[in-house]
Amino acid sequence: MSELGIYIVWQSGERYINNIIDDIDERFDILDAQSLHWSNDIVFKNLNKLYPHRKFKKKSSKVKEIGAREDGVRLHAIVVLDRNENIVDGVNLNFKNLKFNYREKYKTNFFHSADNEKEAIDNIKQILNIDLSNYADSQNKFIIFDNNYSKLLKS
Repeated sequence: MSELGIYIVWQSGERYINNIIDDIDERFDILDAQSLHWSNDIVFKNLNKLYPHRKFKKKSSKVKEIGAREDGVRLHAIVVLDRNENIVDGVNLNFKNLKFNYREKYKTNFFHSADNEKEAIDNIKQILNIDLSNYADSQNKFIIFDNNYSKLLKS
């Protein structure tokens, strides 16, 4: 079995992007990656979509934590496939452990991941505007991805 996942590196974590991409590439198949920009007016609205169990406002600490400035925030979405998933209680521990390793190592929250494929599909819809609601039934599951992640900021 394999499981679809997504990581998001917020602007506040860009200085670690090369290490993060290398770590992700060692553990998973990178299917797609895109660098995006959210204007300041929509940062908190998009965070509310990404984290529906929380409520953010323009002045929320999370907005500052991800690196948002007056012109908005950059984010880098990396869609992956875990061919050796480790599912416990509906959570892919491979995805979750990598996220917590970075959060612990750098004592900050610049790195997001979906905990399982269902959450990843929702995150992909919210962030990349790609609807994968029928992903599990698809014969050509990865046709939407271009396997070209050179667009990512690699400073």
